[in-house]
Amino acid sequence: GQLSQIVMKLGQQIYLGAFAAHQKEQSDAKMLYTAAKFAHTVGKNKETKTMTQALLQLQPNHGGATLMMGLIAQSEGQEAKALRFFRKASQLEQLPHDASMAWSHLASAECAVDQFSDACSDAWLYNFEAEIKLAPMNQEIATNAVVNVCNLMLKRKFDLEEVVKLSERAVHLGLINAPLQLPKQLIPDVSFAPYRDDAATWKAVRHLEDNFQAIHDEVVEADASGVLRQMSLLDEENLHTAGEWRELNIIQRGRPFPHTLQMLPITSRIVMGLQDGNSMVHGGSKISLMQPGTVVRPHTGRTNARIRIHLGVSIPTGAYLKVGNETRTWTEGRCTVIDDSYVHEVWHTGTERRIVLIVDIWHPEMDARQRETSISEPDFLENYQKLWNDPAAGLRRQGVPQELIPSRFVSDASYVNNDNERGAGSRATTGESQEL
Repeated sequence: GQLSQIVMKLGQQIYLGAFAAHQKEQSDAKMLYTAAKFAHTVGKNKETKTMTQALLQLQPNHGGATLMMGLIAQSEGQEAKALRFFRKASQLEQLPHDASMAWSHLASAECAVDQFSDACSDAWLYNFEAEIKLAPMNQEIATNAVVNVCNLMLKRKFDLEEVVKLSERAVHLGLINAPLQLPKQLIPDVSFAPYRDDAATWKAVRHLEDNFQAIHDEVVEADASGVLRQMSLLDEENLHTAGEWRELNIIQRGRPFPHTLQMLPITSRIVMGLQDGNSMVHGGSKISLMQPGTVVRPHTGRTNARIRIHLGVSIPTGAYLKVGNETRTWTEGRCTVIDDSYVHEVWHTGTERRIVLIVDIWHPEMDARQRETSISEPDFLENYQKLWNDPAAGLRRQGVPQELIPSRFVSDASYVNNDNERGAGSRATTGESQEL
């Protein structure tokens, strides 16, 4: 707007004045720094470097100039050099806004080297502390910092109470919804709770529970033959700290897995009847196999755009799930619905394998615009649009055989006209549980 144009014009005048003074060897530190920041803002790297080096000749320990040299090195792809500058900048006196920026860049650089280091988590914590002192603070920067440090504390097996204390501060500052809800991507203006006990009437839940027996029989038979364990993959995120945890993907980020469709055609067809699941490109649908003695450490999902449904398929005693501060177990034939953007963990002290069908769906309260803006990758956005607008055609494009494409698709999206039920091939369809 007009204010932005005025600021840019003023910055340009300061830059030209500083450049002229530098040419005459009459440089002023404050003017040089302002000019260097302006040049960096408008993408003039060469001029930024000239002004910053001139400033460092006048004041070798100028915190802002040292930070600027780190940014210049980073823009040139010299990551190791940038890290050295960021480390030095964090030890020097900085203007308040520059202090937050210095810690933010140092945190990213340290974590790129070793995300499990003290330097990585400490830098995010200092970034958070520096940002919340500003008036006004940048909520996005402060939220990013506190979410990063809390998730790193979980990965490094810090006392959960420390994570609770820090997340409570973030709630008080209006940065997050609730203690222990710590996704990297937080969708605003939608309801939140660790367990979605209100989901009992959701179409997706009814659809899965109504078709439980067919799912159970097929999955248990595949498990008994050994093929389920053979074809499933071990946890690839290093979330389990003991035992064995395997998963067999049905759909992942909107892409069906052909070998699973062939192995579990009935279950796959039922799952693909969930329009909010097929198009859920922030997650997927899978069979989760957990051996006795398995422990999955506390962790969080990356976004609250998704709600995670667990259908108990084979549930022995001794298997537990903790979301937020509440511990529960599963029930065969029933759905346990969670918001996995909360800190959650699992452990199995029983003697038999636990089997759960996991289905991720879109948060029912998200509208069309919220869904699309939550997807940053163009390929996944295109895939989402195809699977949502015409689910049958979308699945067909993905190579799903015609006999596995459902005749009806279920959706809980609140912005869809639920009174206008349509079948396969329709746009934004809704419906009741499909009959097989």
